[in-house]
Amino acid sequence: MPYTIAPLHTEAELQRCAELLKLAFNQTHGDEWTDATALRKLDIFYRSPHFRGWVVRDDASGEIVSGCVGNLEAYYTGDYLYLKEMFTHPAHQDRGIGSRLMERIKADLAAEGVHMIILFTPTSGHQYGFYQKRDFAEMDDMRMFIWAPEGA
Repeated sequence: MPYTIAPLHTEAELQRCAELLKLAFNQTHGDEWTDATALRKLDIFYRSPHFRGWVVRDDASGEIVSGCVGNLEAYYTGDYLYLKEMFTHPAHQDRGIGSRLMERIKADLAAEGVHMIILFTPTSGHQYGFYQKRDFAEMDDMRMFIWAPEGA
């Protein structure tokens, strides 16, 4: 099935991406996203001044079936993309969409002079292997920390 990848530009596309995030993460991760929480999450990124996002459309139906969002952030060596979320409709997974999307993201960023992507992903599950196969490496000297008061 042919797919078209393009920048995410409209709030309607953002709404569809929120629906996809909820569906994909609830089914594949066992999360409990709602329409409202998924849209709020993506809307926060969308409204940031250095937002970057992409959508993948199924050419046959015109439907958005995958997406990715993040922001450019500054570093002393140059800007990088902080990839916040990447998601694909479960019925469209394992078709190479994520691979094609990642290649497009890298090409678009390179055209902007951006040559680094940073992201967080669980070490269990398919996501970890997905990024490893696409030349992402773990940062040996960095760890993710969380602060959450008891009962929160």
